[in-house]
Amino acid sequence: MKEDFSLSHAPLHDIDAIELLDIVMADDLDLYGPVALAVSGGPDSTALLYFADLWARQRKRKLLVLTVDHSLRHESSNEAVEVARKVVAMGHTHRVLTWRGNKPATRIQETARAIRLTLLSEACYNAGANTVLLAHHREDQAETLLHRINCNTGPEGLAGMALVTSWNGLRLARPFLSVPKDRLLATCRKAGIDYITDPSNEDLRFARAKLRRLRPALSGIGLTVDRLTRLSNSMSIARCAMSKIVSNWLARYAVVYSCGTCRLDRLALQAEPVYFIVIILRYVLNIAGGCGYPPSSEAMTKLIDWLTGESAVWRRTLRGCLLQVDNADLIVMREEVACAPPVFIRRGQVRCWDGRFLIRNKTNCTINVGSCGTDGWRRIKCSRLTLMLSKELRNLPYPARIAWPVVTNLDGSITLPHLVSSEQDALKSNSIGVEICLMSLQAQMIVGLKVNGKLRM
Repeated sequence: MKEDFSLSHAPLHDIDAIELLDIVMADDLDLYGPVALAVSGGPDSTALLYFADLWARQRKRKLLVLTVDHSLRHESSNEAVEVARKVVAMGHTHRVLTWRGNKPATRIQETARAIRLTLLSEACYNAGANTVLLAHHREDQAETLLHRINCNTGPEGLAGMALVTSWNGLRLARPFLSVPKDRLLATCRKAGIDYITDPSNEDLRFARAKLRRLRPALSGIGLTVDRLTRLSNSMSIARCAMSKIVSNWLARYAVVYSCGTCRLDRLALQAEPVYFIVIILRYVLNIAGGCGYPPSSEAMTKLIDWLTGESAVWRRTLRGCLLQVDNADLIVMREEVACAPPVFIRRGQVRCWDGRFLIRNKTNCTINVGSCGTDGWRRIKCSRLTLMLSKELRNLPYPARIAWPVVTNLDGSITLPHLVSSEQDALKSNSIGVEICLMSLQAQMIVGLKVNGKLRM
């Protein structure tokens, strides 16, 4: 089957691009904050910058253009400077977000993606931006599907990338997800815009580059971009329906604590079909562990066998989470050893920690946020902070308690602003001015239905 290329090589018209941007921005109710835009300098994000500039001028919105320098290539810093030059010439604000520290030897692209989203989200929080625009296009969607099929994904994965989704509480919007890449290239050529070519896109060490190389052969046997896109669109409808079903199940049979730990009715869970159990557990693992990508099908199969079998082992770990059978319940909690290192948050700053919590520091001092640990729990008991906690929180398993995020002030005092049960207790515990909330979209969907502890959103 051949694809229709009648429009695929034509530049994207201004009016069409403005309409696509309006669609993804329809649910962003903040009309006064800036709209963030991730621009690497490649042809796709450069075309997005071109149209976002037109859109922002027409809609009288501010743009915050962000370039992530992964520091994986020698040229990357110079490329970021070139993007900054273009953006400033347009009259918009630009920031370079640099990935500092040691780089991994394996799973480079997966790690880089997680770092990129973390840097983007923190920059957006501090700038007051609710949305970041990304330049993914139709071919990116097709490659995502092929990659997920190769990873033995289920129906949820076959939905591909969503037009608008959430990560760490930030809206990720992809206005050009239905637009062929050739139209973005043609737009750059017609507008006379220079762009950068990243050689890593053709590096066959990476799975996506291999899939890109196979695309002509796959199209020859009928696996065209058009067909893959239609499959993604159909499965996204199924994903939305399943998301509502899972949320209703969690509201009925689960408790999500404000520290991120989840307690599920194990008997109710075991009574569900295997595939539905897998989906529920993936949601819960994301809430408790802040997992970026869901666990593999093989890992989930072993987990289901453990949960539904007669194993004498009452605990097991997966993706930085500890799952514990507790009589008729299943408790899913974060492993303390898997928690992210502590972060320092200056006054007025907003940071995310461990991929799970958003922290706003409204005090006049710098604070430190990290996992509680054994020493922290000892100090909490000695300071009598436990008396300000609900009985349910005090009775959570010890591994869950030492993985709590705690705030340490400059004077060394330790506080739990997200766990105290009232504003009066917050005042007593010196927690006023620090806000911590779960960032998981899945947690937010059931907040208010059955969540223990007050989450200040």
